[in-house]
Amino acid sequence: KGFRHIRAYGDSKLVCMQVNGLWKTKNQNMTDLCKVAKELKDKFMSFEICHVERCSI
Repeated sequence: KGFRHIRAYGDSKLVCMQVNGLWKTKNQNMTDLCKVAKELKDKFMSFEICHVERCSI
């Protein structure tokens, strides 16, 4: 039960790219948070985070 497929939207390109594994993290706090996000996204059958411009939110 519950959600199996997640599509999230964020206005921070940095966060979206780091969670998707496309950009490296340089800040230790961001590295720790990104690790948690990646562990959580592995619990779903599919997970996608997309960047949206701030002006379109």
